[in-house]
Amino acid sequence: MIDTVDNAVALIGKRRDVARFTAMADETRRHLPQLLDWLIKRPIRALELSSEWSKLLEIVVWIQTHPRPEFT
Repeated sequence: MIDTVDNAVALIGKRRDVARFTAMADETRRHLPQLLDWLIKRPIRALELSSEWSKLLEIVVWIQTHPRPEFT
């Protein structure tokens, strides 16, 4: 019987993907919560980017912090 989400995830063999996505969502919530909508709407694409996700968040935060860098 599939009576919980965890049981369903285990049945289809996606525990690792769910754990990765959950970690990505937690990190996004802490650093750039405005990206959560994108993450939720595109979970497969997000998982494809999971190995670079932390770096991508860092880049976006930097760009937000330095919207017009001066070039010398």
